[in-house]
Amino acid sequence: MNINDNTTNQNQEKTNHQEKETKSKNKEKVALTQNQNSKRILQKGLNSIAFPIVIGIGLLIKTVFFYTQTIASTEGLAMETMIGTTIILTTLTCFLAMLPNRARILTTLGLDAVLSLILWGDGLYYQYSNNVLSVSQITNLQYGEEIMGTLPMLLQVNQLIYMIDILIVIGLILGKVISISQKPKKSKKQRLGKILFGIIGSILFVATCVHYGEKGIDKSYNKDLQIREATIFGYHLLDIESMINSKKQAPFKTKQEMLAIYEPLKERYEQNYGDQVIEGLEGIAKNKNAIIVQLESFQEFVLHQTIDGQEITPNLNRFLTENIEFTDMHMQSYSSTADSEFSTITSFYPMENGMSFSRYDGNHYDDIFAMFHEAGYQTGYMHGNVRIFLESK
Repeated sequence: MNINDNTTNQNQEKTNHQEKETKSKNKEKVALTQNQNSKRILQKGLNSIAFPIVIGIGLLIKTVFFYTQTIASTEGLAMETMIGTTIILTTLTCFLAMLPNRARILTTLGLDAVLSLILWGDGLYYQYSNNVLSVSQITNLQYGEEIMGTLPMLLQVNQLIYMIDILIVIGLILGKVISISQKPKKSKKQRLGKILFGIIGSILFVATCVHYGEKGIDKSYNKDLQIREATIFGYHLLDIESMINSKKQAPFKTKQEMLAIYEPLKERYEQNYGDQVIEGLEGIAKNKNAIIVQLESFQEFVLHQTIDGQEITPNLNRFLTENIEFTDMHMQSYSSTADSEFSTITSFYPMENGMSFSRYDGNHYDDIFAMFHEAGYQTGYMHGNVRIFLESK
């Protein structure tokens, strides 16, 4: 009886073990099948026009995220900006769809990487200076070390959204989970249809960029407004065009052309104001010390104001009451510290894009320091940064 019971138990255990092995193998087969199906779906998606469509949707999400972190962080995202961005990315996707398989995949990945880097760079720089990047700022590379030093403070986890799709696709390709397939040649009819589709998409893309670019031309004085009107992509196209045509933007090609406009204006001024004398001010500052104070990110509306009875700028208020205050002065720069310093020191208008001190650092200016030297003054210039900052040396 005992021998039979033992035999029965052993048979039962063997049966249970076999059942477990069978179930385990079935699970492995199911998992393998699911894995193969997933690979097949990914492979098919990569090697079809679905790939640029998915990437285009991803770029739209990234761009909307960029807007919410920058120009729309306080005023909300304008519907016109959203529509323009969607149209531009849609037409770009149409262009990518006409390319052959390998070229389509590589071009889509390349454009995704470039546009994502631009959005990421614009977002970082906006946090740093409340502005977006410009190609003219290549002249500011000497300050790269200072800007790079602030990166750890600017980087945030949510910025991974700009690169996550690229990292995933590259990882899948390098891990040989997916690969670029060699597709059979299409018929002439199919090739012609694809080319026609791509041409239409390209024309729409160019027309859309030109349309939104033209809307942003008049807003070059304010990049936030320019991006809202032209979208971030239209802004960068305008910026590149501005750099290419910078030499053509000068209103006068020769000094004679400039004088032809200047002399009549000078004559008219002399007729209207030439004999005007403000009594008691002529020579009032002769041999007096002159101090010019330039404040970073400061606007005059806070002067002489109080909060709960306490002055906001007590020292500046006292300084102004002891000296002469000019209130009818208007900023001529594009909201840049370097531009304002340039205009104050040289009396020249600054550049529309880029820093004049950096772009024309080899020039010698008849500046305010030279004028004071001629009058027998000793001059000095002090600021709270390194000597080469903004070419202040």
